[in-house]
Amino acid sequence: MKCDDCTLCCKLLDVFWMDSPAGKWCRHCDPKNGCKIYNLAIPQRCKEYKCAYNAMEKCNPSLRPNNCHVIFERIGENKIMFGLVDPDYDINSVVGKQIKAFLKDGFSVVIHRNGTFVVHRAKGVELPWIKQEVKKRMEMFKNDRA
Repeated sequence: MKCDDCTLCCKLLDVFWMDSPAGKWCRHCDPKNGCKIYNLAIPQRCKEYKCAYNAMEKCNPSLRPNNCHVIFERIGENKIMFGLVDPDYDINSVVGKQIKAFLKDGFSVVIHRNGTFVVHRAKGVELPWIKQEVKKRMEMFKNDRA
């Protein structure tokens, strides 16, 4: 899949290498047209980032982040999907169905919105393990800052 006109990662992710905190649009982003410096000086980290939608070969277009207002990403090789929700929107029915589909496929799902985490555990998965993996993911971004 392609980003096309989706730029939600430029708002929801902590793009600290561009001095753009989570929840604020990156100063180089035009929300309707994309990165204004993409062909000039886009950082490698931006080029390499792939949300779950972008990483899939086939996906319902309604699940593209700018349509559903959630960025899903897989945490490492684990069966955990992490969803960042745009704080300006509520979770819609398409996202609810996708969470159920992830659970059916054995993935646990962690939803993060406005500083709150909601965990949907796959059958047989222990909560402490999920918390540990999510903490590792959050720490990874903190460590990249240093």
